[in-house]
Amino acid sequence: MKTIFNLKQYVILLVAAFAMTSCLDSDDPAFQVAGTGYVIQTISEQTASGEEEATITSRFTPIILAGANEPMTKCSVKAPGGESILMTQLDGYSGITWVSNTSYGSEMDKLPSGTFSITAYNQEEEPAQGVAVINNTTEMKAKLKGDVEFKDSKITATFNKVEGATDYLVMIKKSRSSIFYTSIAVAGYSATELEKANWTVTIDESTYSSKVASLEAGSYYLTIAAAVSSSSGLVLYQESEAHDDFAKN
Repeated sequence: MKTIFNLKQYVILLVAAFAMTSCLDSDDPAFQVAGTGYVIQTISEQTASGEEEATITSRFTPIILAGANEPMTKCSVKAPGGESILMTQLDGYSGITWVSNTSYGSEMDKLPSGTFSITAYNQEEEPAQGVAVINNTTEMKAKLKGDVEFKDSKITATFNKVEGATDYLVMIKKSRSSIFYTSIAVAGYSATELEKANWTVTIDESTYSSKVASLEAGSYYLTIAAAVSSSSGLVLYQESEAHDDFAKN
């Protein structure tokens, strides 16, 4: 399957971008900001009376991650269509990383793609301009259902085929509302791999232990997801309503 980056890898890529730019042009401003992003697809199904096939409706929420080489006191983003995306500081990164605030309802009717404009200010109120690009793709055509269970230190996940998805993921999150960047992709599969496994996989502790080593002891939210990814990372993400508790000892 294609590589699915985690938050630390994205931050490293952003820092590397600043370093490369500085080497190429010494006239670049000292304060710089850059970004990356993906889109959450939320699918609802509704079956009319007397009909067998459900009508699928999708909503799309862009998630933008902005990183700067200095702490930001303000950060705002404009979507390609002109919509404003509210941003908030990401805990634990001393203000250098901000992310979309999904608490204020930034859903869209159509799948957004293109260049998202970022405006940031540092502690001296100096501005910086940057962009995040979300690659164009087609939306997924089915709702991810399946199931997931954590029992006897093993994770068992069952998927259904989702037209348009390139990757299927098992995710551990701090809470249901946690976004991909702050969650852990325990395992990832292509449709071909899942077909060979009859769409059910079991992950034992020896396989996932290294992925969750950084987590503090406690209870977490376990779920599955379908995604569209490119060579540069995640593009489109759909999470199942199926979930279970995951215990880290």
